[in-house]
Amino acid sequence: MRIVRWAPVSETDPPFLFGDAFMAHIGAVKAPAARLSSVSAWALLYRTLAECGLPAGRVVFGPHGKPFFEDADVQFSVTHAGSVVAVSVSDRPTGVDVESCARAVRPRLLERCLSAEEKRDFDGDFIRLWCRKECVVKLTGEGLCGYPDRVDAFDPAIDFEESVIARPDGAYRLTAAFLK
Repeated sequence: MRIVRWAPVSETDPPFLFGDAFMAHIGAVKAPAARLSSVSAWALLYRTLAECGLPAGRVVFGPHGKPFFEDADVQFSVTHAGSVVAVSVSDRPTGVDVESCARAVRPRLLERCLSAEEKRDFDGDFIRLWCRKECVVKLTGEGLCGYPDRVDAFDPAIDFEESVIARPDGAYRLTAAFLK
């Protein structure tokens, strides 16, 4: 099972059914725009699970912040950027990321984030590589840990689904990763 969905950020209430750890997580987001985006992403997850007849459970967070259901076998990932939120749902580990295609990229960032192989084969689309790296660390639950150049954006054990979303405020790259 592989499900990838996106939606615009919208006013909505958080799905309280995800439990106390989830509510503490949402409560810790102080910036109003970030809180709205986060709640909207989680609401999209809740709607997606309900529409697909999949169980939602109590959310807990792993040691590096990866959310998972304590009492359901469904794997998921949530993300938001700008005016877009997205989720991926699977029966295997998954990660999802969305980024604005207009994001400025400094040369120093390229140097720090790309592996030697990625630098050699770089086609100029840093946002694509960054989304892939974010997906991998969300899938594994390990987090970036300060070394994005060590994250393999082309790991053969992972299937990637990639698309570009056109929005009034610009284009966004949406990438989901699924463990094979």
